[in-house]
Amino acid sequence: MTVADDKGGSGKTPTAVTVGGFFAWLKGGLTLVWEATAAEGTLAARTEGRSSRGLNQLLKDAEQVRTPGVLSSYVTDQTSYAQVLGSTGKRVMTGDDVPRLTEVFDHTHRIIVTDTGNDPESSLFTNVLAKTDALVVPVPVRADHANKALSFLHDLRGQPETAGLVKRATVVITNDGKRQTPGLADDLLRSLDELGVESIMHVPYDPALDNDGPIVLEDLSRESHVAWTKVTAAIAASINVK
Repeated sequence: MTVADDKGGSGKTPTAVTVGGFFAWLKGGLTLVWEATAAEGTLAARTEGRSSRGLNQLLKDAEQVRTPGVLSSYVTDQTSYAQVLGSTGKRVMTGDDVPRLTEVFDHTHRIIVTDTGNDPESSLFTNVLAKTDALVVPVPVRADHANKALSFLHDLRGQPETAGLVKRATVVITNDGKRQTPGLADDLLRSLDELGVESIMHVPYDPALDNDGPIVLEDLSRESHVAWTKVTAAIAASINVK
């Protein structure tokens, strides 16, 4: 599954970490969260632990890695039982790296959650979408984010190869504690319905997600646990994860 939007600050990385954590917790591990961004992103900073190898080294070694045991030296284990593959410093990734890396992941993990950047026109993003079974789009209720998300989904719906992803998408209406645009919530729901999005979920504000440090599922409120469990179930239903 891919967590995507083309605007920074929409909550893609916290959503990827949280969704990946709940999948691992509910499904018993074998879940990987990784960072498909052209340059170093923030995934490593939002997760527990640090790897000295990480994504930077795996980009060099991908053809030699085909088992969970070998990959374990590149990832960090989370208390949720998910594993995370983040960056360890400056690096570059292109669209050509996507099949190299996903070939590794197909041998090592059952559930793969991809955290993306803000360039939906890039070959990197296009190649990630080509490997995507379920699309997850976080949207804060603010006009700039909502407009970008709707435009992003509209563009995907207009392309035969991605139109199905929009119908199966899970849109997560988030609350990051910042001021929401008055009157926008109903308009946003109506616009998503017009785009054919069938799964729209809501999650509450949670201080445990509203910082720059590691996200630990145990730190989330009970209300958040319930909401994110429902989000995870909705995504699983869209791809029939057993």
